[in-house]
Amino acid sequence: MRKTSDPAQPAAYSSLKSNGHGSPDQERVASKLQRLFLVDPTPGQMRSFSALSENLQRNAANSAGVLADLPIARKNAIEHQLAQYLTRLPEGEIKHIWTEKVGRLGTDAMLYGDEQWHPQQPLRTLDAR
Repeated sequence: MRKTSDPAQPAAYSSLKSNGHGSPDQERVASKLQRLFLVDPTPGQMRSFSALSENLQRNAANSAGVLADLPIARKNAIEHQLAQYLTRLPEGEIKHIWTEKVGRLGTDAMLYGDEQWHPQQPLRTLDAR
């Protein structure tokens, strides 16, 4: 996933580099902070189809489109990692998560998941809606 620049990023990060008073360590830290991309997921905005994209939105509303647009090996690795994180949520046990391109032209994507509430019950496949 490519990171996007955040226009709300504090100017203090760049001031360490631009004022000439920062030590080399401060400049390295400032450089790393400038490249940092914080995601603040908004689940309600992640529930619909999203266009394929190279850049993740800060609220992760287009996460399905970003994942579906990745090379298959990278996509599978990230989906597996997401499933690992989601198993810790109390809503139900997520067993598997994936994205698929949808629509006649395949220019949109949807997030899907298999969940299991109780070990005796079969898996339920759900979309993000």
